[in-house]
Amino acid sequence: MSKRTLIEANVFAKLLAYFFDKKAKGQENDLENKLKDWGNNPEYDRAYDAWKTAGDKLLLSTRALLVKYGKDTSEIDAIIKKYAK
Repeated sequence: MSKRTLIEANVFAKLLAYFFDKKAKGQENDLENKLKDWGNNPEYDRAYDAWKTAGDKLLLSTRALLVKYGKDTSEIDAIIKKYAK
């Protein structure tokens, strides 16, 4: 894996953590409004909605895999409760 790929992955991970942190603190709408104020961009709206949907699906898929293999789901259940729609 190249250094550039690692840096991009790290930046993306930090961005996701920032969004999830805002959502956990109940500040998701504040963040969305600030981002939308930057330009009322329909492409941003579509991308953000797709990102939120993909994140929720990933959490649910992870839980389904844990159930399939008989693993404890308490941690993922807490994450789903905290972050999913």
